[in-house]
Amino acid sequence: MAEQKLNIAIIGGGIAGLSLALLLQQRSIRCTVYELRPWNVDSAGSLMLAPNALRILDDIGAYSKIRTRGYNFEAVEFKDDQDQTIDQFLMGSDEQYGYKALRIPRQAVLKELRALAQERMITVHYEKRFLQVLAETENGITFKFADGSISDADILIGADGIHSAVRAFFCPETKPIFSGQLAISAVVQRPHLRFPPGMDYHLPAIIHSRNGGMLMLPQSFDGSDVVVATQKAYSEQDRSGWASLAEDKHQLYDMIQSRKSEWSDVVQSALECVHPEKISIWPYYSLPKVPCWSSTGGRVVLLGDAAHAIPPTAGQGACQAFEDALSLAVLLAGLASPALLAEGIHLWEGMRKERIDKVAVLTMQLGNNRLPQAQREKLPKGQYWNSGEQPNLLWLYRANIEEELKVACKEVLEKE
Repeated sequence: MAEQKLNIAIIGGGIAGLSLALLLQQRSIRCTVYELRPWNVDSAGSLMLAPNALRILDDIGAYSKIRTRGYNFEAVEFKDDQDQTIDQFLMGSDEQYGYKALRIPRQAVLKELRALAQERMITVHYEKRFLQVLAETENGITFKFADGSISDADILIGADGIHSAVRAFFCPETKPIFSGQLAISAVVQRPHLRFPPGMDYHLPAIIHSRNGGMLMLPQSFDGSDVVVATQKAYSEQDRSGWASLAEDKHQLYDMIQSRKSEWSDVVQSALECVHPEKISIWPYYSLPKVPCWSSTGGRVVLLGDAAHAIPPTAGQGACQAFEDALSLAVLLAGLASPALLAEGIHLWEGMRKERIDKVAVLTMQLGNNRLPQAQREKLPKGQYWNSGEQPNLLWLYRANIEEELKVACKEVLEKE
């Protein structure tokens, strides 16, 4: 807002929250980040980052520093139980989209974003548990933390994930739903895998069998570290139950090894290399459509998984969080006055929801490609990914989010 210097509070110092802080700082908008966890707690898991996210990370100044900390690739191949490639999904391309895709540990991205925030003197408070919004007025927002402290801001951003505490302020009825599926994975070394003789075996790949799909995903720069992952049906647990399961390495080992003989020899060789202590889990939760991503006055706004938790099958969960952050920063920098805030946020929300809906269709198609073959064959056309029937992905990887929002902001400015 050109006529007023904003003070933005961001709840959540993860990928979404820190990227938003950096993008706001680029536009001379002051912000403070509040993170629940201690600064030195590592974040588990890995990210698939497609060109639409890498372009934003490049703009922030992070891409050149993380590119060599993960595996750069173009396509994920789908293979049958005879190791034959039956289709592929293009996730990046220097020639077509400006960037290859990047598979990278989440902690590597988070570490670089934290370093950039510190370098650019963005204030980040760790071990601050957001408790509740106390008041929203036409002038700002007042909120409280679990330690009893109270803060004020012009706008409060909830970037605190699928289990968002900020969301409870205006959408208390929207709760995450467990999918009934548990991802179970381990890291193995590529030189120890048995590939078919004479075959140039492309990774990353999803190898199908009667068991479903096994993902084999390199995540080190040279491709030597390979994550093997599959999904298992499992009953929902509470927080302590999931923690207990994560520590029960023998049970997890038995789970990932079950029906091993039904996999192809490549997968079997990977499972033979799995060490129990290297196994991790990720319960899949989804979020019902959140009716609104912002409060009535536009002073409290959600982004990332707090607004739309996208399953990981298209590799767009983190990517769409980066798009949220960029588009919101452009919007807030482009609005002329506080009087336009609610209208501008409503416009931003509508544009983002339309795009998220389109991404959700692609995610559903790719998710169905992981089903056992017998189930997949029963699906109607359009319910699973077939590269020969799909349009190109320029709409996803080459969308000019900033320019689209600048046009939208211009329309709002002209109304005053």
